[in-house]
Amino acid sequence: LGMALAIGCCLVAFQFIYWWTHLDDFHSKRDEVYILQREMTTDGIPGIWNDVPQPLGKAIAEEFTQVEAFARGNYNRGTIKHGENVFNEWVSFVDPAYHNLFDFEIKWGKREVFGDYDGVVLAEAISKKYFGDTNPVGELIKIRFSALEEVEEFTVKGVLKKVPGNASFSNNIILPFERQKNLFENMEDWTYHSTITFLQIPNPEDIKTIKAGEQKYLDRILQLNENWDLTGLHFQALTTIAQNGHKIENNPFHTSHNSAIIMLTIIAIVLLILVCFNYINISLASASSRLKEISVRKVLGSNRGQIIWQFLSENLIICLLALGLGIVLASYLFLPWFNSLSGNT
Repeated sequence: LGMALAIGCCLVAFQFIYWWTHLDDFHSKRDEVYILQREMTTDGIPGIWNDVPQPLGKAIAEEFTQVEAFARGNYNRGTIKHGENVFNEWVSFVDPAYHNLFDFEIKWGKREVFGDYDGVVLAEAISKKYFGDTNPVGELIKIRFSALEEVEEFTVKGVLKKVPGNASFSNNIILPFERQKNLFENMEDWTYHSTITFLQIPNPEDIKTIKAGEQKYLDRILQLNENWDLTGLHFQALTTIAQNGHKIENNPFHTSHNSAIIMLTIIAIVLLILVCFNYINISLASASSRLKEISVRKVLGSNRGQIIWQFLSENLIICLLALGLGIVLASYLFLPWFNSLSGNT
């Protein structure tokens, strides 16, 4: 039982470390995607901020041919209504390129129409909440945003399957970025910031070229924010978001601090060492109580090798049973509890 508990805990730690080291690896263009950020010094402390002026990503993509695509994302609250179902949900506004940059699996609909001006794309859980198990493509839903009184109507263009557990970001309800122009003011103003700005840059060396021409963008931002100590633009590779997510201000990604990974690794190793020593001690103590049994077996003709193999087989069976019980405990008790505690899926 002690071994099973230790193995179950170690499996949970391994699963968490595996999740951390494989964030977003289901996206085929993961190695080409960078998050555009700003480097600032606040109260003498340098930092990286995830939100940048909304037109910045578009301006860089238009000037530098090294950028193949850009996609911005903004979040807002909205009241969603369909029939008798009314809920308050998080809504994401994204550029059309977002659906081509990332490989979120589709349950219903065609990716080509996800960026339609009147369209909305739903996560599987949201679709089930409003439409049950039926295909909602073509259905109409109404959304009233928190900052507005009027109600906007959208057509469901698709439904995304549940995102993998190693996704560092996801969306419940996705609307076209251009739709914001009719809903909010100053959408092209450099004082209005996007929550996330993604850039597709196939060659990492091209970032140096973009960085060399960043000053005019910094000057424009500083004209509108004179009190900022803006030092530069930062291009965060999506592949390194797991290691660096905790350093980012206004971080919208599902990441963990590096210290949590180190701590869990140490705990798992120490726990295994302790339980192994404990098991060895128990095995030796129990073996000394079986001296009469060993004597009887030798009298009846057993040799030393047979007795050794008997004891090894018994311990192997016990260890295998502990391993099986540990897997069951991890799968049905420890992992669900840990996921609910940590917010992982």
